[in-house]
Amino acid sequence: SEDKHEAFFNRNCPQGEKTFNRVLSEGSVEMTWYLPHGDGKYALAKDATRILNLRGDALQFETQVKFLLEISSTVVIHISAEEAHKNNPVVKLLNDTNCKTILFWTQKD
Repeated sequence: SEDKHEAFFNRNCPQGEKTFNRVLSEGSVEMTWYLPHGDGKYALAKDATRILNLRGDALQFETQVKFLLEISSTVVIHISAEEAHKNNPVVKLLNDTNCKTILFWTQKD
């Protein structure tokens, strides 16, 4: 379309998060699929994988995190050690879940 945006800005680049506020995407869950090929030319394998991404800071979106923990087999969390040690209800949810959790310790910006 003629309205497409040719650039993507992440939060660490000069035109990123500090310049442009997230108006619509903050707290939304985006989804994509990984659909491996099966045996035939147009066949799909039975092990399709759905990948979900919570836009924004999960510590601010307890409802979305609860939902993702209920439907996911594995969650991947990027969190600073400082935030992980605070008494945040979302961090408590991670401790109480049966969902496999992968933590990436990050530095606070």
